[in-house]
Amino acid sequence: MRDGFTGAAFNVDAAAGLAAALHAVRGDSGLRMGAAARLMVQAAFDIDTVATRYEALYAELMDRKRR
Repeated sequence: MRDGFTGAAFNVDAAAGLAAALHAVRGDSGLRMGAAARLMVQAAFDIDTVATRYEALYAELMDRKRR
């Protein structure tokens, strides 16, 4: 999550922080953040991307085991 771009960060111990975060994501601003977050998640967790990352991880682990 990128504060102000794909969501709104706030201190969980402060009600005022939550209120400010909710205010920041209302209306069109929230819709834009939601759309940006969706694109970010789709790119980062696309099945081909995730499969490639797992394949690289498994190859690295096998290399370590062979050493």
